[in-house]
Amino acid sequence: MGALPNFIVAGSAKCGTTTLCGALSMHPDVYVCEPKEPNFLAFDSVYQKGWGWYKSLFREGRDAAFRGEGSVAYGSPVYQQTVISRLTENLADMKIIYIVRHPIARMESAFKSMATYGKHREWSEERWQDVPLSVEQAIEQDVEDVVGESLYYERVSAFIRSFSRSRVHVVFFEDYKRDPVTELNNCFDFLGAEEWEDPDIGNLHLNPSTNVRVRDTAFLKFMRTHLNTVVKAGGRIPVVSPMLKSVLRPKFDGKPLMSDAVRQKARDRVYEDSQKLLALCGKPADYWRFE
Repeated sequence: MGALPNFIVAGSAKCGTTTLCGALSMHPDVYVCEPKEPNFLAFDSVYQKGWGWYKSLFREGRDAAFRGEGSVAYGSPVYQQTVISRLTENLADMKIIYIVRHPIARMESAFKSMATYGKHREWSEERWQDVPLSVEQAIEQDVEDVVGESLYYERVSAFIRSFSRSRVHVVFFEDYKRDPVTELNNCFDFLGAEEWEDPDIGNLHLNPSTNVRVRDTAFLKFMRTHLNTVVKAGGRIPVVSPMLKSVLRPKFDGKPLMSDAVRQKARDRVYEDSQKLLALCGKPADYWRFE
């Protein structure tokens, strides 16, 4: 027999959830399931496997006092209300950890991930549907993966309304990077676990963004302007589709993704929300710089 989780790391994607889950699992009383992102509460196709299947993911940790998982889809505006509904009906005592970083830095990282792997969606045919060709387009189109998941106050407050402020803990990437032991012990205190300092915690690194590089040509640039059509056509041939996705995705050469004008658009979209989150968490208004 397994056991159900009593905490989740619900997001935000591209903010260090994998590293955080790995660090939390070093505590002797904490178990994080494998895979780290089962997406059980978000994806209908996974939810249909049933609660018995979900319990089985925590079989090895059934004796741990604190059992969790880290599906970042739970913090996506596409799936969050479904997740909240399933939690309140079945796991109303759930504790939620939510990690955030500077929202504009997250928007850039999320766009790179989306351009490389597609949108974070349940079904493969949805992942490459209407993927914007630039971060500016993503902002203008209010794409959930880039904009919605960077509106942290909206995401966090939705959890608070359903579970109370005392059951939602926000971790700031910048604080974690500066002092991981303190931030982890804040998480352990939130969960009800004893303080813990593992000598290997300092060696954990947040997942770096990767990008397979190929020689860019005028032909590939032209093809990328028709990315959705090409990938959809190639998708009928399993061997060809991944190749097309790899070759046709935008190339990132280390240059800033946002011009000053685009950065201002991003600021205008997230600034008010970020100020609300900072106030909620007792952070100074200038914790994140937007100049």
